[in-house]
Amino acid sequence: MPGELFEQLKATGQRLNHERTKAFLTSCRSSQQPPWISAEDAAAHSLIEQGY
Repeated sequence: MPGELFEQLKATGQRLNHERTKAFLTSCRSSQQPPWISAEDAAAHSLIEQGY
């Protein structure tokens, strides 16, 4: 995960949804893509949820 995505999540009190993120990374590995989450991927695949 790029540092900018980490900082964005930290600053806004958001976090990655565990189940959706796990499914996304599994899909990446299955299609021989690097297991990497960009800000665009996180938004497009609804990986971000509000923090508690």
